[in-house]
Amino acid sequence: MKKTLDILFEDQWLVAIDKPSGLMSVAGNRQGVETAYSLVNDYIAHKYNGRKRAHVMHRLDRDTSGVLLFAKDFQTKRAMTDNWNGNIRERRYVAVLDGVPAESKGRIESWLTENDRNFMVSSSLVDNGGEYAVTNYEVLKSNGAHSLVAFNLETGRKNQIRVQTATHLGCPVSGDSKYGNGKSAKRLCLHANGLSFIHPVTRRLVRISSNTPRFFNSLV
Repeated sequence: MKKTLDILFEDQWLVAIDKPSGLMSVAGNRQGVETAYSLVNDYIAHKYNGRKRAHVMHRLDRDTSGVLLFAKDFQTKRAMTDNWNGNIRERRYVAVLDGVPAESKGRIESWLTENDRNFMVSSSLVDNGGEYAVTNYEVLKSNGAHSLVAFNLETGRKNQIRVQTATHLGCPVSGDSKYGNGKSAKRLCLHANGLSFIHPVTRRLVRISSNTPRFFNSLV
């Protein structure tokens, strides 16, 4: 049964959806699997009678929810992704963490390396040749067992928030079975709640936001 698309932003060049947790961004090597891409592509193909199709701009982990952006044509995608870091102005996330960070706000600067065998990402505070990753965080509230934390990413690396919070704050994302115990919540409590960028065609600033899942607050 197909999921219903929750569209957060749309114009003639772009469309952004509120991706639910549990839905893959793209299928990878899997065939016939429902993904955010397949849903958006079907929507665009129907709307434009097959004259346009979806183009992936970035990805979210399967169990991460929130803002996911697609282009409606290759030229728009190329204009955006050829200067992705220059066009992106803000990447905001919110998460529930297990425990309470020692500092209520801070900046995590590390180098990430992925293991090719188990696809686990490790984080080092010294340059080891990995991908440079920077995350700014601020604790919004806490009950001692869990903390609601806002994040602003300066880089967008695979599993960046998940591995940095677990490794350097000692507070994995609640429900994370990859970098935590996975038993503290019914799902991965990580949500992409904001994306701001310079529009690749109009050159205007676009701000897209998604509401924090209600149950995040119930955990803290």
